[in-house]
Amino acid sequence: MKYETRNKVKKTFVLNPHAVLSSSESLLRFGEDNEVVVPMCVLERIQKEKHKYSFGKRKVAKDILGYINTFGKDIFDEGVIQENGSRLVVVTNYHEIEINVDGRILRDARPASCAILH
Repeated sequence: MKYETRNKVKKTFVLNPHAVLSSSESLLRFGEDNEVVVPMCVLERIQKEKHKYSFGKRKVAKDILGYINTFGKDIFDEGVIQENGSRLVVVTNYHEIEINVDGRILRDARPASCAILH
């Protein structure tokens, strides 16, 4: 019996903090033809707020940040090929916006803007 093979479609996944912190292996859960994009603002948020997480999430945060640091500067904007064949990229081209709410300035870095700009 002859089977038709489907053409693989390259997909780009832009991860938010919840997706990154889902497990220590979260960045490796995507197939070899895919691109995994982590906005720098997501990593900054994880670094800044990791003390607020439960013990398990703090360990995952430490593991993820350590894993990303093993790649050095190549991971920024160019990306690196992970052991599963997917490309991991940390992008810095997000937009930080300021919103004035009742005299309080709220800052928000929008990870979704990376999907459009990448």
